[in-house]
Amino acid sequence: MLARDPHIVRLMDVKQGLSKDGKTVLYLVFEYMDTDVKKYIRSFRQTGDNIPLQIIKILMYQLCKGIAFCHGHGVLHRDLKPYNLLMDPKTMRLKIADLGLARAFTLPMKKYTHEIVTLWYRAPEVLLGATHYSTAVDMWSVGCVFAELVTNQAILAGDSELQRPHHHSHLNFLIRLEKILRPREKTTGKIVALKKTRLHEDEEGVPSITLREISILRMLARDPHIVRLMDVKQGLSKDGKTVLYLVFEYMDTDVKKYIRSFRQTGDNIPLQIIKILMYQLCKGIAFCHGHGVLHRDLKPYNLLMDPKTMRLKIADLGLARAFTLPMKKYTHEIVTLWYRAPEVLLGATHYSTAVDMWSVGCVFAELVTNQAILAGDSELQRPHHHSHLNFLIRLEKILR
Repeated sequence: MLARDPHIVRLMDVKQGLSKDGKTVLYLVFEYMDTDVKKYIRSFRQTGDNIPLQIIKILMYQLCKGIAFCHGHGVLHRDLKPYNLLMDPKTMRLKIADLGLARAFTLPMKKYTHEIVTLWYRAPEVLLGATHYSTAVDMWSVGCVFAELVTNQAILAGDSELQRPHHHSHLNFLIRLEKILRPREKTTGKIVALKKTRLHEDEEGVPSITLREISILRMLARDPHIVRLMDVKQGLSKDGKTVLYLVFEYMDTDVKKYIRSFRQTGDNIPLQIIKILMYQLCKGIAFCHGHGVLHRDLKPYNLLMDPKTMRLKIADLGLARAFTLPMKKYTHEIVTLWYRAPEVLLGATHYSTAVDMWSVGCVFAELVTNQAILAGDSELQRPHHHSHLNFLIRLEKILR
């Protein structure tokens, strides 16, 4: 279908044969090209030279012509990267190759997998899990190739989706993109945060866990140290399913990221700032407990903050429960493992406000030391990793 375009590698023939172990194999016979753009870029990087701008223009013109031909014939490439762009370094001819992940597309858009494109060249919407996408995913990859030709290095390298933005937060276009994509309140223009909950078709109405979270957030709305639920909206996702959006006030960062920023520079968080943050955390959790609510998932990631004003707000009350006396039976599968209280680790199902206070203490220690003091992948690993902590040894003696 794409054979007519001079910027798409030409399939010359298809042959069937046998492999060395006697199995049937299929050979796709392509025209030969001397090298690819990845190797071409590497040759300049090794000498410390830059690719001449005129050559970049020639290569990018052919790449854009080739991908335009694909899109014009209803084809998404979905794996554009320098390694898949073959070229002749003498004539500077370029051809798009490796259409193994390519798909024909129609309108309206169909649902596709988001596991496409080598990670370094993957578009933001695909990184975020989008399954309905169009030609823009290829054009993002084209932009990444262009930047790599100019700089001699992949500008969005990383081993995971999470690493890419952290490694390249200095790129202004990504910062601008993030600001553009932030949701805003129509009346005031203020940035808000959205929490999306999918409503399953087989359920009657809103899930009870979501109703519980909304109810608790409404009840705690008066406290300045609890994140404020501004509104609840129902809408449709891209694939036409009903979703519920919880609209929260926006905070710039969280305590986890704030601690990480100090750990990366090797500095300690000033004691005065620790006091300010811990005071607000204790005030907020005291308000929860005073109104009969256990948070049950306190950790730095769930503590939002403004690094300019040092305001702190407790967030993510998805595991929160209202409690009464006498105490009811609860699940012990609560709180991220690193911040889980000893009695809960030991399987206790009757517990109270102490489980939150243990987590508060773990957060305090992490603010002081810049690292989680009780890290581990399982209940068994935690004490082995931190047996040097005297308070755990004393606790063990008390609990015998």
